[in-house]
Amino acid sequence: MGFDRCMRSLTPSLLLCTLAAAGCSADPPSDGAVTTNTAGVTATVAPPPNESAAPSAAGGADVPTATPAHAPSDVECAADALPTLCLDLSLAGAVEFDGQLTDLTPSALDCGAWVEGGQEFGGPDVYSLPALNSPPPGGPTFTLFAVLSAYRGPGTYDLAEVSGLGTPMAILVDDVMFEAADVTTGSVTVDGDAGGSLTITGLVAFGDPEPRAPVLDLALRWTCTDPAG
Repeated sequence: MGFDRCMRSLTPSLLLCTLAAAGCSADPPSDGAVTTNTAGVTATVAPPPNESAAPSAAGGADVPTATPAHAPSDVECAADALPTLCLDLSLAGAVEFDGQLTDLTPSALDCGAWVEGGQEFGGPDVYSLPALNSPPPGGPTFTLFAVLSAYRGPGTYDLAEVSGLGTPMAILVDDVMFEAADVTTGSVTVDGDAGGSLTITGLVAFGDPEPRAPVLDLALRWTCTDPAG
């Protein structure tokens, strides 16, 4: 397996260690926004709203709701040499992104073994969500730190059951980290065929002082395809 595929197959905990060893930071967002538009993918990474942002009913900053724009059939994977995930990701708020990604399953597990759970580092009741290790051409890089630590098989789970390896679940966009907090809601659904979805409203910027305002919504959908033959 090539270096790129090895990196893509890392579980979230191993990837955290790799990022730390490489000196990658998870600092709060800096001033200014970065926009890329390459190969049909548009992404804007912007700082979270400041004190002047319009408050929502919950007391935080208003953000749009992220909704995948592609039909489920658009995220079907072609068979590859390894188990492959096709993912549809939408982010709205401090980061604007709508596009499709491909990745390997956690630990490069077959789709059936992955959906059974308990096949990874964390023990018999752990299911790791897609790590989003493969960025779109010209787009930002993503890393999703999210596991179901009391996995009971396919079904729908509240976001309260999702963690980030001993910390709140989080997503790293380039070098900007967003994480779940008291204001964050959502759910994850795992299908019997190893597909699934994750919907989150109100992620907060890592390192912001309390009370932290919700600044990012996320919607993710994926399908899994085993190798041909």
